[in-house]
Order: sequence, then structure tokens, then C-alpha cells
Amino acid sequence: MKPTAQSPGECAVVLRRLRTRGFALDSEEEACRLGPWMRFTPMMQALVFGLSTITGSVAVFVGMAVVLAVALVAGHHPFDTIYSGVIRPLEKSPELPPCPARRRLVFLVGVGWCLATAWAFSSGHALLGSVLGSVMTASTSLLASTHICIPSLALGWLSERSRHVA
Repeated sequence: MKPTAQSPGECAVVLRRLRTRGFALDSEEEACRLGPWMRFTPMMQALVFGLSTITGSVAVFVGMAVVLAVALVAGHHPFDTIYSGVIRPLEKSPELPPCPARRRLVFLVGVGWCLATAWAFSSGHALLGSVLGSVMTASTSLLASTHICIPSLALGWLSERSRHVA
């Protein structure tokens, strides 16, 4: 299934949002070409987080913390590897760009969030676990559907604020 064409205005929005996430893209055309495929990893994560929240699965949240820690250290998300090895050859889709530092910091936030959610479920705080898991699911669903990354926006805001203070 090939992604649908986007208007130039939509491409400008995608470019801005991908740059907010730290990706160094050169043009709106490049953003439009990559944008649909860059939704694969957050979409897969949203599915895993959602199912793990519904089932209260401590093991899966701990497993996702490990996946995100590997992505943080390796600089490449394992779900990106699935895209590159399976989806990309089948669809003849573009190669994903390198993982920028800001995305890696978002992985660090995800590690902490997954561990906090796992702790909540494992210690009998099902409501807290459900809230944390739901927020994680909603955040990654937003990212998958719009390229809006709340942790990246927060990191960008903090970065700008620190430049004005210094």
C-alpha cells in the first residue's frame, strides 16, 4: 500500500514537525516522501502500549523499556529495523534517516515511563498503571497520526528557554 499524495502545505507541516523531532531533512519533498513511513515505529509502539495497558502487562512494559533502552544506546529503534528489513523491500519505500539526538532523548523518557507504568501495575496500583499506560498510548498514537511528538516539543521548548536565559 503506497501512501497518498500530500499537498505542498501538508508537506511543509510534516517537515516542521519532523525537524521538531530532530530530523535534519532538507526539503518539503523529502518530508513528504518519508513522512508516511516514519509513522511505522510509533504506530507499532502505540499498539503495544495500548494492549499492554488493557492487559496490565508488567512484562511487556519492562520489555518495551528494554527495547527503548536499546534504541537509545544503539541510535536505531528495533522497530525501524523491522521496517527496513521487511516493509521497505516489499513497498520499495525510502530509507529512514539516521536517529537524531532529540529522538534518542525521547527514548530515554519512554524508558522511564515504561518502567513507572510497569511498577504501578506490579505494585497493585492498577489505576495509576492504567493512567500512565493510557497517556503513553495516546502520546504515541498522536505521534503516529500527526508527527506531533510531545516530548520533542517539550525538549525544544526547554532548549529555546535555556538559550534565552544564557
